[in-house]
Amino acid sequence: MYKRLGGTTLAILGVLCLLAAWAAPQIGFRYDFEKFFPSNHPDLTYYNKFRGWFENDNDYLLIGLQHKVFDSAFLNQVEVLAAKLDTVQHVKQVVSPTRLKRFVYG
Repeated sequence: MYKRLGGTTLAILGVLCLLAAWAAPQIGFRYDFEKFFPSNHPDLTYYNKFRGWFENDNDYLLIGLQHKVFDSAFLNQVEVLAAKLDTVQHVKQVVSPTRLKRFVYG
């Protein structure tokens, strides 16, 4: 009895594995956020409103620098880094504390 049950179980698992292997190349992922929610969902409405204000938010690289004291030597190094980043191909803008025209702390 157990031999027959084991053979049936292995056959079912084999068929399931073959089906999974056949379907694997067809698996994909959509990065379109609008497809995650129904078109009338309130969260999607809020997201579209937010994106209208701030545009797309996934086309940037954020680099954080930490230093105990913001002295002139450290800020000079930050500016040198910003200047080097400006020369990298496809970089459109570098925002740095050393290049701020009007600093608002809050």
